[in-house]
Amino acid sequence: MILSFCISIRLSLKTFLSPPLFFNRNTVDENFELLQKNKRQSSTSKVTNYAFTDRAVYNGFTYYYRLADRDMNGVITYHSTVNATPNAKGIDFKQRAVVIKEFALHANYPNPFNPETTIRFDVPTLNSELQHIKLSVYNSMEQLVDVLYEGAISGGQYEMNWNAVNLSSGIYFVTLQSEQLAQI
Repeated sequence: MILSFCISIRLSLKTFLSPPLFFNRNTVDENFELLQKNKRQSSTSKVTNYAFTDRAVYNGFTYYYRLADRDMNGVITYHSTVNATPNAKGIDFKQRAVVIKEFALHANYPNPFNPETTIRFDVPTLNSELQHIKLSVYNSMEQLVDVLYEGAISGGQYEMNWNAVNLSSGIYFVTLQSEQLAQI
């Protein structure tokens, strides 16, 4: 299963300024990229609603947004930065943004478990590029039990919980696959 993601920003402003501009950046690049420039309106003191949807986002990757507006003299004011991280299936990834040189799938803990265990894995940091991975669980008969995650993800160390409450007791194998690696 491959999922697509989007981040939506909604804003209501009562201002005498021209409409805001939206910017975004990722966790590696320090430069903001102009995403949307609203049409100039005449100055108003009423509340105006703005919306922006960013559809060019990947799961597990944090995006930063900031708002800018321009006054009647052309002076641009940058406002506070907010961030959002798309998260597939409600999976609670804990990510440490450290430099990783190679893929690794660590032993789960606790092991044995009932019914929940923690899975840790590393994704290499390759020139700030996203890596396509698939994290799956198989039973002892080599049958696919669950796809925990499939999609693009940024480099770093990850940790997540897997709950097997709906599965029978047994031996399960976690696999981490990418274009460069398959590890059990």
